[in-house]
Amino acid sequence: MPYLTIETNKKIKENQKNKILYEATDLISNILNKPKKWVMISIKDNISMCFDNTGEDTAYIELKSIKLDKEKCKFFLERLSNSIEENLNIKPERIYIHFIDLDPKMFGWNKKLFI
Repeated sequence: MPYLTIETNKKIKENQKNKILYEATDLISNILNKPKKWVMISIKDNISMCFDNTGEDTAYIELKSIKLDKEKCKFFLERLSNSIEENLNIKPERIYIHFIDLDPKMFGWNKKLFI
């Protein structure tokens, strides 16, 4: 049940947004070793954001998943940063990435908790 959300002040064209959604699904599925059918991705672009007191292109990303391996976060960070830099041309020093390990007792789907 991974959920990746990408927020950026950059305006993204619809065709590019779709490409990013599908590539991000593949990436998250691969790095977390989860089936694509469980991966959810969202992109919020063209939002008001400021980082280091400038309006230059920036991004805030959250990756949430049940049993997110804290020992692999550095690997996840590198892969996600590379993907955002490649797809959106946002420098890694302008990206924050927040990893959140979800408690399966506190998350549900299809009227059931993940316990």
